[in-house]
Amino acid sequence: MRVLIVEDSPEVASRISEAISHIEGSAVLGMVESAPEAISGIAALRPDVVVLDLGLAEGSGYDVLKACRSLAGRPVVLVFSNHLDESVDAYCLQLGATRCFDKTHQLPDLLEFLRAWVRTGMIAPQ
Repeated sequence: MRVLIVEDSPEVASRISEAISHIEGSAVLGMVESAPEAISGIAALRPDVVVLDLGLAEGSGYDVLKACRSLAGRPVVLVFSNHLDESVDAYCLQLGATRCFDKTHQLPDLLEFLRAWVRTGMIAPQ
């Protein structure tokens, strides 16, 4: 499972990367901080999964979700943000996110979701 992390906080991105690295068959392709970097990175690297924050250094996670809709080989996009509520979740899902997770307390849920995808073969391990 190839993962791209889109997060404007280097500390948070490193924490997510470290946690994902413990999932058997996973590889973090990179960490980017802005919507333009994310969009070009997704097109170039073709990750299986994108872990996406909504608040970015430049642009927003919404820009990334909108761009992903037109990409070939569209990745699974997991929104991981502090800015979630029911309406934000619904909007992210409408834009093509697979799931939304709250940064403050759902990192274990995000990781379990990724492990389950690998276990079930829905994302082929690398």
